[in-house]
Amino acid sequence: MAYKLLPVTTADAPGVAEAHIRAFYEDTRWRLSWPGMTLESIIAGNALRLPRALISDREVKRHQLAIDSATGEVVGYARWVLLNVSEDISSNFWLDTQVKEATKEEAASYEGQWKQGTDANGRPLGINPALRDSGIGAILEVECNKITAGQPYLELDHIGTLPSHTRRGVGGLLLESGLKEADAAGLPVFVMAYPHGVGLYQKHGFELLGTVEADNAKLGGEGLHVTSFLARKVRGGSSMESSRAK
Repeated sequence: MAYKLLPVTTADAPGVAEAHIRAFYEDTRWRLSWPGMTLESIIAGNALRLPRALISDREVKRHQLAIDSATGEVVGYARWVLLNVSEDISSNFWLDTQVKEATKEEAASYEGQWKQGTDANGRPLGINPALRDSGIGAILEVECNKITAGQPYLELDHIGTLPSHTRRGVGGLLLESGLKEADAAGLPVFVMAYPHGVGLYQKHGFELLGTVEADNAKLGGEGLHVTSFLARKVRGGSSMESSRAK
């Protein structure tokens, strides 16, 4: 099966939502984050919020999707974020994957859609309040900041493959596309990974630098969820551990 990588536009929001929500719904803790919500309603809410998210922080965010060449169906999506980089880098980096700036009319429309998919506090409709109360977000942020330490990185902020197309190379295509751009710009790459993604990253030269465990019981589930923090050096550079020690 052949796949093609394309930049993302706001018109792609429904397809992107379908692919990446179904991808993450495979994860136990992620499902626990949406109690009482059907998969279809989670996808619909995400599709409402995505256009506004796609045009936000355009200077540092890059978006790419994968389609089935035969059907045009969106089968994968990746979002990348430039961390701690100069304006000179951000203004020249991978510009074909930078979502175009919205007109005032478009921005107003996307804002209206966003409000339809969020509560009065701007949180996604249906999100488990226990997730916020668990404090895990702050813990993960601290760990991220420890690893990146204010240094320039390209962060793989999100990547997902439609479950019906897993293990066919879609994730690898999206990942390799970003790694190529990072190497060209001289940027190491950072990712905060769910358990199912760790093997893919290590296969592509990422080093495991730390983990954080979260108790699923706080969300009404069982067991532990492990979040892994990995980084990949610029090809030809020193290891991440030795770089962090400098």
